[in-house]
Amino acid sequence: MKASHMRFFLASMFGMLVHSLPSLHGALGDLDATFGSSGKVITNIGGESARASAVAVQADGKIVLVGSAENDGLVVRYTKAGALDAGFGTSGKVKVSGAGGFNCVAVQSDGKIVLAGVDGSGGSVVKLMSDGSLDTTFSGNGIATVTGIVPVALAVQSDGKIVCVGSAGLDAELRWQIGVARFQTNGALDTTFAGNGKRIMNLDDGPIGNETPESYAGGLAIQSDGKIVVGGSFSSRAAVARLTSAGSLDTSFGGNGKMNLQLGPGSSRTRSLAIQNDDRILLGGTQFNVQGINWDQDVFLMRVTSSGAADSTLGGSGYVVTALPASDPLWGGLEETLAVFALPDGSSLVAVNHMGDSSGATNPKAALIRYSASGSVISQRSTTVDGYLSGAARQNDGKVVMVGQDYSDENSSSKVLRRFAMLGG
Repeated sequence: MKASHMRFFLASMFGMLVHSLPSLHGALGDLDATFGSSGKVITNIGGESARASAVAVQADGKIVLVGSAENDGLVVRYTKAGALDAGFGTSGKVKVSGAGGFNCVAVQSDGKIVLAGVDGSGGSVVKLMSDGSLDTTFSGNGIATVTGIVPVALAVQSDGKIVCVGSAGLDAELRWQIGVARFQTNGALDTTFAGNGKRIMNLDDGPIGNETPESYAGGLAIQSDGKIVVGGSFSSRAAVARLTSAGSLDTSFGGNGKMNLQLGPGSSRTRSLAIQNDDRILLGGTQFNVQGINWDQDVFLMRVTSSGAADSTLGGSGYVVTALPASDPLWGGLEETLAVFALPDGSSLVAVNHMGDSSGATNPKAALIRYSASGSVISQRSTTVDGYLSGAARQNDGKVVMVGQDYSDENSSSKVLRRFAMLGG
C-alpha cells in the first residue's frame, strides 16, 4: 500500500444569523471567509491509518480536534483563525501513546482538555494540560482506564468530575448494553456513583414484541441539578435514560428512569443529545428507512419532557423526520446526524453529514438544519465537501465545527482516505 498522510480540511460556515453583528455574519451555511483561506484550512499529518472523530471549541475560540493516528490518540488545536496553535504540543499537534483512538472531547473551565476513547482493555479517559502535555495529577500519568466500557461521549460536571458513556458489551442474555462511568478529578473511579464508579444497563423499559433488545449509546449531558441524561437507541427505537447524581435510575423520569419511542416504520440511531434551558431534552439521530429494495437515511429530531414523556409540541408526536434532497433514485439520500444544538430562543440546530448517494463519495455535503420550537424547518443549507463528516461542535458565536475524512487526495491504487475537519455554523 502506498504511504499517505492524514489531512485535516477545515472550512467555516455560519449556523445562524446573529442580529447584533450583521456586518460579520451571513446566512445559515455560508462559508466564513475570515477563517483560513476562503473558509477552509488543510493540515497534513503523517501516517496511513488515521481518523478525525470529534471536535470541541474552547472558551477562547480555539478549536480542538481529536481522533487517532496509527495506534495513538491524536489531538490537534487551531487558533480562531484556523492556524495550527504553536503553543500546543508540537506545532499544534499531540499524539498520546497507549491511549488508542479518541472518540470524544470536552474542555474544562480551567482550559484542561479531557478525551475518551478505546484502548486494549476497553476504554480510556485522558486529561491534557492546556499546553498539550499530560496532566499527571490525573491518574498519575494523565491516562485512566475504564475496563469494559468503550466511551463514545463524555461531559464534565460543574465539580470537575468526568462522566462518560459507551458500549459495555453483552449481558447474560447476549444483549448489547451501555455503560456509564464517573471519574473523580484525580482520575480514580468515583465510588459514590453506582457503588463502584460504573453503571451497566439496558435502555429498554420493558419487552417490545419480537424486537431484538439491544442498547446503544449515543449522547450524554449533565442537567443543572446534576442529573445525568444518556441518549441512545433500544432495538429500532430512539431512547433516553436519566440517572441521579448517585448513579441510580431516576424514577421521576418515565416512571423507571427510561423512555423510548418508535419514530415511524424504520429504525433509529441516536447520535447526539442536548438539554434546553427548560430541561426538555433534544435527541438528534439518523432514521433508517427500507422500502423493498430502496433504502435511505434521514435526519430525526426528538424532544422529551423533563418528566420523561414524548413532547407532543414538537411535530405533534414528539419528533420530526427530515429528508434532504437525494441524488440517487434507488438509495435516496444518505444523511447522518452529527450533533444537535439547543438554541436560546427554543429553536434547535442539527449538523448533518449528507453523503448524497449510495457510494457516499458523490456530492457529499455538510448540511445544517434549523428547526423552530414546534419542529418546522426554519431554514436548511448544505455546502459540498469532498469527504465524509463524523463530528460537530458549536461555537459561542453560532458557527459550527465539523470533522471527518477527506476524499480529495485519495489515490486510486491505495484507497487510503485522508482526513479533514470542517468549520461551519
